[in-house]
Amino acid sequence: MLEDLQAFREILGAHLHLLYVNVPNDFYTHREIHQRKEAFLAEAHLGEVSFHIYNEVNEENGILYFAEDHQLDMIVVATHQRTGLAHLISGSIAEDVVNHAKRPVLTFGLKYRHKVKS
Repeated sequence: MLEDLQAFREILGAHLHLLYVNVPNDFYTHREIHQRKEAFLAEAHLGEVSFHIYNEVNEENGILYFAEDHQLDMIVVATHQRTGLAHLISGSIAEDVVNHAKRPVLTFGLKYRHKVKS
């Protein structure tokens, strides 16, 4: 998954903006978010990226407002690809973003990553 994102980034010559949307239901302190960021970047090997934190009511608004505020050309969102009851209970941040975004959205499935690696 991250390898595909990196390849896509290189083809387009794009700069990645990583966004953490801090929401009331799953709130983390500034320090906790930066610790998580460092752990992720150490494993991801994405090279130079910009990292941002948005505090919002929900993830969808955080993503959409960030894209608007920074005039991004494209939004990239991972999806868990839940279906059936799991989808009804949890919903889909990626689906909400796709349905409300005013710019292109690229989604990629996390299940695909697990299938390839097993």
